[in-house]
Amino acid sequence: MSHSIYVIDDETLFQDLIVDVLKGAGYLATSFESIPTALSQTLQSPPDLLMTDLMLGGELDGLSLIQKVRQKHENIKCILVTGYAKPEIAAKIKALKDCYFLEKPFSPDRVLDLVKVALQ
Repeated sequence: MSHSIYVIDDETLFQDLIVDVLKGAGYLATSFESIPTALSQTLQSPPDLLMTDLMLGGELDGLSLIQKVRQKHENIKCILVTGYAKPEIAAKIKALKDCYFLEKPFSPDRVLDLVKVALQ
């Protein structure tokens, strides 16, 4: 069975690249047109893994998005992606249960390796 992964990012190019990498590896990867749509869909039908950028460019950042989702689905696994790898941000992410940190830039192999770890 393939795992479902939602990819949420306000940068369409980045989002599409990640979805292509994941689909190429056999995952059921889905992206969204907007952050509110992504949040709504995740709350209604949570994936096996939620991959979101930390900086989403709106009212909600990636950490807030995960916190909202975990109010309803407390065991959802996640990967937070950021190009702003300050130690305090990394520590906050690592403190969350079943949440992993992916620093930009990264290779497709790094994405797939971390997804495999997160889904175990």
